[in-house]
Amino acid sequence: MLAMKKSEEWIFRDEGHDYPVTVNYRNRRSLGLRYRNEEKDYVCNVPYRFPREEVISFLQKHASKLRKRVESRHRISPYEGDRVYLFGEPTIIEGFSTWNEVKKEKYLKQQLLDFLSLTIEKDEKEMHLKTHYQVKVRKMKSLWGVNHLKQGDITFALMLVHYRKDIIESVVYHELAHDFYRGHGKCFYQVLLKYCPSYWALHQALGEGNYDGNHPIKRKSED
Repeated sequence: MLAMKKSEEWIFRDEGHDYPVTVNYRNRRSLGLRYRNEEKDYVCNVPYRFPREEVISFLQKHASKLRKRVESRHRISPYEGDRVYLFGEPTIIEGFSTWNEVKKEKYLKQQLLDFLSLTIEKDEKEMHLKTHYQVKVRKMKSLWGVNHLKQGDITFALMLVHYRKDIIESVVYHELAHDFYRGHGKCFYQVLLKYCPSYWALHQALGEGNYDGNHPIKRKSED
C-alpha cells in the first residue's frame, strides 16, 4: 500500500509574482489557507487525496484577497508615541513609548484577556453552549482566532486589543459558532448571524484595520 503524501511545495503565480505554497495533506474535510506576511508565502491545508486542480482553483479564488487583507493589516500601526488604540479608543498610556516589546505585549495581553474572559462567558450562556472555553492570547500573523474544540480553548490574536469591543466580540461569536459547525458552510453562518447580525460589517472593519469601526487609521507611507 502506497504511503499518502504529507506535504508538497508549490509555486502560485499572482499579479506577476511567484509565491511559495506549502500544501499539507491532513485528515480534514475542508480546505484552509494562511498567508504569512513575513515569509511572503502561503500554507494550504487540504484533505487527503483532494484533487490538485480543485486546490489550484481554491488558491485562484482566495489567495490574492487573503494576501492583500493580511498585508493591509500589517501596514497599519496602532501606536504613536504614548497614544495607543485600546478597544477602538486612542488612549494615552504614560511611558508606553519607552517600554520594551515584552512589557508592551504583557500589558496589552492582560487588557485583552480581561475583556475576553468576561465576553466569552456571557456569549457562551447566550448561545447555550455546553463547552466552557479557556481563553488564550498570542501574536498571530494571519488569523484572528482559533477554536481548539478538543482541547476546550480558543486562542485570539493579540492585535484584537486595538479594535472596538463589538468588533472583537464578532470574532468571539465566530469562534464560538464553531462549537456547532467546524467548517464555514451555510449552516455555520446561519448560527453566527443569528447571534451577531452585523458580523459582515464588523468583519470588514477588522480586515481594513479600522480600529474604531468608523474611520480607518492613516497608513504609513511605503518607500
